[in-house]
Amino acid sequence: MSDLDYYRERLAQESQAARSANCPEAEMIHRSLAAAYARKALGALQDREDGAEAVHGKVVGLRPVRTA
Repeated sequence: MSDLDYYRERLAQESQAARSANCPEAEMIHRSLAAAYARKALGALQDREDGAEAVHGKVVGLRPVRTA
């Protein structure tokens, strides 16, 4: 499982937990965690678009960057 897939899965889990939370504090915690996973997923998506993909925290498939 790539890091992007992991972060997307955790985002979905935390979003669901926030929707089913029984108290405002728990909902806020789950929404904060969901926001953190959303930021990490966005970073992983940008890395993938740049040609690098992290799998279990290790970068694979890094393409060389062209300069002028």
